[in-house]
Amino acid sequence: MTIVASRLILLFLACCAFLAQPVQAADLSQKRILLLYAYGYGGRGVELFSDGFFKSMTEAGFPVTNVHAEYLDLQRNRDVPGYREELREILHKKYAQRRIDLIVTLQQPALEFLLAEGREIAPQAPVITIQHRPLLETEKRGRSIVGEVNQFDIKGTLARALELFPQTQRVVFVSGSSAADIKVAEQAAQVAQPWKERLAFEYTIGMTLDDILQRVASLPPKSLIVFTQYNVDAKGRVALAYEAENMIVKAANAPVFGFYDYNLRNGGIGGSVIPVEASGERAGRLALDMLQGAGTADVGTLRMNESMPMFDWQQIQRWGGDVSRLPANTRFVNRPPAAWEQYGTVIAGTVAFLLAQSVTIAVLLANIRRRKRAEAVLGENEAKFRAIFDSIFDSVIFADTSRRIRLVNPAFTRTFGYSADEVIGRTTEFLYADPADYIEQGRRRFRDGTSEGGTYELRYRRKDGSEFWAESSGARITGPGGEVLGLMGMHRDITERKVAEKTYRSLYDNIMNSVVHCRVIFDTGRPVNFEYISTNPAFAEVTGIRENVAGRRISEVLPGYCEQNPESLAVFGRVAATGIPVRWEHYLALLDRWFSFYIYSPAAGEVVIVTENVTARKKAEQEIQRLNADLEQRVEQRTAELTAANKELDSFAYAVSHDLRAPLRAMTGFSQALIEDYGDKLDGDARTWLDQIAIASHKMSELIEGILALSRSTRGELQCDTVDLSALSANILAELARSEPERAVSAEVEPGLTVYGDPRMLASVMHNLLGNAWKYTARTSQPVVRVYSGEIDDCPAICVADNGAGFDMAHADQLFQPFRRLHRQDEFPGIGIGLATVQRIVRRHGGRITVKAAPGNGATFCFTLSREEVSA
Repeated sequence: MTIVASRLILLFLACCAFLAQPVQAADLSQKRILLLYAYGYGGRGVELFSDGFFKSMTEAGFPVTNVHAEYLDLQRNRDVPGYREELREILHKKYAQRRIDLIVTLQQPALEFLLAEGREIAPQAPVITIQHRPLLETEKRGRSIVGEVNQFDIKGTLARALELFPQTQRVVFVSGSSAADIKVAEQAAQVAQPWKERLAFEYTIGMTLDDILQRVASLPPKSLIVFTQYNVDAKGRVALAYEAENMIVKAANAPVFGFYDYNLRNGGIGGSVIPVEASGERAGRLALDMLQGAGTADVGTLRMNESMPMFDWQQIQRWGGDVSRLPANTRFVNRPPAAWEQYGTVIAGTVAFLLAQSVTIAVLLANIRRRKRAEAVLGENEAKFRAIFDSIFDSVIFADTSRRIRLVNPAFTRTFGYSADEVIGRTTEFLYADPADYIEQGRRRFRDGTSEGGTYELRYRRKDGSEFWAESSGARITGPGGEVLGLMGMHRDITERKVAEKTYRSLYDNIMNSVVHCRVIFDTGRPVNFEYISTNPAFAEVTGIRENVAGRRISEVLPGYCEQNPESLAVFGRVAATGIPVRWEHYLALLDRWFSFYIYSPAAGEVVIVTENVTARKKAEQEIQRLNADLEQRVEQRTAELTAANKELDSFAYAVSHDLRAPLRAMTGFSQALIEDYGDKLDGDARTWLDQIAIASHKMSELIEGILALSRSTRGELQCDTVDLSALSANILAELARSEPERAVSAEVEPGLTVYGDPRMLASVMHNLLGNAWKYTARTSQPVVRVYSGEIDDCPAICVADNGAGFDMAHADQLFQPFRRLHRQDEFPGIGIGLATVQRIVRRHGGRITVKAAPGNGATFCFTLSREEVSA
């Protein structure tokens, strides 16, 4: 009861404020104001300023008939001879006999005209001016001048533009070519200096208006336009700034930023703008103060106007801007309704209703006998309020003037995870993900004076520590006398929307395929046509159809399509009817292009076709098929030739093994018989010649054996199995040691060397390599032969090394050629066929062989067998 009573007493005191009588304003009915507009009637800036000015005047009860407005139209008539003198005479005649108590000039040319040609117009009247630069005291020419200086926030606009579009590569500052235009462009160039390293900047000084329109219509992707100021172009064409800006916005293929809020009404995207209507309101309030006796010393001199970030939500969506990067105080126009806009009336009405009822209850409390009735009414109203309050979908917080939470609805618990008991009495700071947002929101929404309304997108923190994006709106709750009773804030979770926007922007920025939305037309259940609903920009590039097809049927766009492509219509119809997506490739003869389609249905009877032009790939595939067919034919031909060559080689090997061996055996046998039977009867030369015949026959027999071994190494199928090279090498080295027991050779074989290959052929490889190592260490004092695992270009290998004679690596290319030797026969005997045989066997196993050697330092041969890894 104590809490309820204290609340009701507070409401009672608030109600008493209604009884206070307002202070009567001074009589303004006899005052006269002269408004001097620099430009002609109908300008957007003029309209907005006038709306704000007259709003302030009419709210104060000032008679509108006491305001005289003159549209000087100085810009359009700047080159008309005698225009300013005639204008001065007209104004002098109109106002010489009238008392003017205050003059208001809008834009610099109007004040310049008043101070020069209009010196005789109400010289005693103070002046309120709205212009672009401060005034020197000498420029005032004795007049009392106050007002505002509207300086363009070039830096703020450029910064906000790059926040919206961080991928920007080019910025075009659009301006006219008058002295004033050039000055603003020079200021823009100075502001742009910090960004020159990563951005390209253009300026339109010295261009005609037609050239400017042509340029902004053909900018490359990732460009921005900032409209600065326009008075006249390079050829003297005059236009008002808002007229020029309107033409540029309509022609541009990139977003257009500006410095006045009427940029948004012109179709621009916005910027750090000067609120013209608010400027008019302030000028109106200043005029009222001065008419009621405040002097220029009381109201101050020329004050700088503050720009504010303001953007058109629809234009941001159109150009794909990232609103999450904008500052929290950004205002939006044309934005979908926020939570406060949907429920604000209900909440405000409910609160007002509750306040009104509470006042009634406060009055009833004066009568103790009716206290129960008052409590019942209060309880009933609180129940009504609670029912509405609890049913609101969005999170709602009521706080006191210290921003301490006093009441939350159930949606708050669902959104933030805190119960009401956990948050009552705490300030709202702990709910913000960024403490700076808490401070900024307090400054903007709840500071002394007029608070800023609007909706903001901010990051908040739940009880579990997770962060989320929410749309925040709020307002003060005030009593009947205007005193602040509390604060209200509403929050709507927009995390899903943020994710969707990010995904959409990514897809929109990166998609290179055509996307077509169509409605399939059926006749008795059979698809017979389809109608284009919309296409994306890539449609023209992918299909080659550059005309606008929206609202037209495919039979109109491509006559004959339906008759020539029934399969396509069937696929589109099936997806539209079943909703099952399909991937499909199709050649469209009417466009002579191959297309890859991904087709899905967003709604019954409709399909979205994502199309990629795959003509180049299809042609490449066809060329590959042709080349493959040609290659197969050549392989078959080559195989036939190799088969024939192998048959000839078989015949040659047969001849060698049978036809050549028979006479060789006869020659060898008869030579041996002569030596045995008649050797002692032959003289010295005859016996020598007979021995040479025997030696030559033996060498020829070895050559025939070498040729047969070389032939066998390249023929026949491989019979592969696991081979223990360690054991094989140890056996070969033991045989060599038994054949020359007088030699003391150190043999080192690494255990566990196994490979996968043809055992017979691998035995030949090791016999040749180890035999060579044994042979070429014959003249070494301490011969060593090693078999171990190694590597060739990171591939496992088997290595055979010795410390024998070695050779010069300059002749290594001859080493594996048949019958080529690097040593003389009298030094090391041999026929030069062993290493050629080794190389061919290794190659048949898919491997390779390498060698390293040096004269007198031995040689190392390593080989790989790629069909199966070598293991050790």
